[in-house]
Amino acid sequence: AMTAARYTPRPVADLTAHPDIFGPTYWGGFDMDGNADVITGEIIENRDRLVADYHVEKLAGIRVDVPSTPAGQPRAASARSVGPGCSTP
Repeated sequence: AMTAARYTPRPVADLTAHPDIFGPTYWGGFDMDGNADVITGEIIENRDRLVADYHVEKLAGIRVDVPSTPAGQPRAASARSVGPGCSTP
C-alpha cells in the first residue's frame, strides 16, 4: 500500500542564520515554497545583518496604545522610540 506524501512547510525563518529569532515573527512564518519568488537571498542576508549589526538577542512585542479622540481633535503622540539596547515593558 502506498502512503500519501505529507507536505512539510518550510518557514522563511529557517533560511536565516537566526531561526530562533525570526521564527515567531509574522515574516518568519511565511512558507518559503509559496513565496520563493519574493523572498530573495538579499532579503535573508538583510535579516541576518540586522541581527549582527544591532546585536539582537530576541524580538519582543512592542505595543503602542493609541487613545481614541473625538473627531477633529488632534491625536497626541504617545509612541516611544526604541533603539538598540532599549526595551519597552
